[in-house]
Amino acid sequence: VVLADLAGNQFSCEVILTDDMNQNYTFPCAPSFFGKADIAELTKTQGASFNGLLQIPPAGDEMGCNPLPLNQHNFCSDTRTSEEHILQLIRRGECNFVDKASNQAARRNAAAMIVVNSSPNELFAMAGGESSAMLVNDCLSEDLPLSVMVTGIDGEAIMSILESEKIKESRVELNQVLEDDEYFPHVTGSENAIQISAQSGWATHAVRQSDDKRGWQLFILRNDS
Repeated sequence: VVLADLAGNQFSCEVILTDDMNQNYTFPCAPSFFGKADIAELTKTQGASFNGLLQIPPAGDEMGCNPLPLNQHNFCSDTRTSEEHILQLIRRGECNFVDKASNQAARRNAAAMIVVNSSPNELFAMAGGESSAMLVNDCLSEDLPLSVMVTGIDGEAIMSILESEKIKESRVELNQVLEDDEYFPHVTGSENAIQISAQSGWATHAVRQSDDKRGWQLFILRNDS
């Protein structure tokens, strides 16, 4: 999965688990449009990566939507100086993605949140929005964990691996894809044109129409060389 903007910035997204035999299990992910995974923030930091303890969805709060009672509540301001990195799996549903992220920051000191989609094979970039939980949890945008999504099938596979294998390291990586990198799909873009190229040689090329700012012309191309 590649996230790109019209300025040509591109970032790949992967969740990687490493067992005690140094075998890697790699899963594609889709980043969010808020917090540390927002492409504007990724462009500033040239990517983002967190490794640490990957935890399965918590019993009784698998959706990550339940706030703690106020007399037991942690706040984002309490966890900003912690060096411990928790990577928290959460299922999609019941509340918006920013609420989920805020709750994981405040309740579990999560450096990264991995949302397991309810759809078996679908990925999409999670949108931001207004969040009542951010106010309750005293969270700023920079407090939110690096938030990504995996498909339902991959999420179940990750949980199965965590239960059956000895995982020594887990990490979420959003790496910058440079123009010369052979990483697919390869995305190039500007204000007036976007091209998405596949390893097979096929590409989709969209060009903005000069006489209609809202109109685009779409081409399907193939490079046989």
